[in-house]
Amino acid sequence: MQDAKLCPLCGMDNRCGHAAGHPAGTCWCDAAVFPEEVLQQLPSSAVCICEACLDQLKRRLRQETK
Repeated sequence: MQDAKLCPLCGMDNRCGHAAGHPAGTCWCDAAVFPEEVLQQLPSSAVCICEACLDQLKRRLRQETK
C-alpha cells in the first residue's frame, strides 16, 4: 500500500491536504484543473499526484497535441 502523502509518479510529497486530514476544499488540487487526458494517464491508485507532476503531464499533453 502506498503512502497517501507521496506522489505515486515521482515519490515526492504530494502536499495532499485531504491525506493530511484538512477539510475539503483546502487542498491545492481542489482548485486545480485535471484535463480528462491527464486523468487517463494517472495510475489507478487513490493516492494523489503532486502539483509538479500534474504540470509536467499538462506540458507533455500540450506538446503531443501540437
